[in-house]
Amino acid sequence: GFSMEELARAADLDASELLVIEDDVHYVPGPRTVYKLAETFAVSQRLLMQLAGLAAANDVGFRQEAVRFAARSESVQK
Repeated sequence: GFSMEELARAADLDASELLVIEDDVHYVPGPRTVYKLAETFAVSQRLLMQLAGLAAANDVGFRQEAVRFAARSESVQK
């Protein structure tokens, strides 16, 4: 339910980085960015780090569930 600007403000991140995260599937955000997003959305930092490619996933089903979630999600720009 956040606009890009609201999310940037809430997470104390630069909106341009959030746009890159959304638009470039090869972009790997830094640990601070992942930490701030996990904190903002109240999700597991460990799992978000795995999803971002900054840590190895121990759970084989995690990536599949993340892809299913992303496929059902709306674009942040909308």
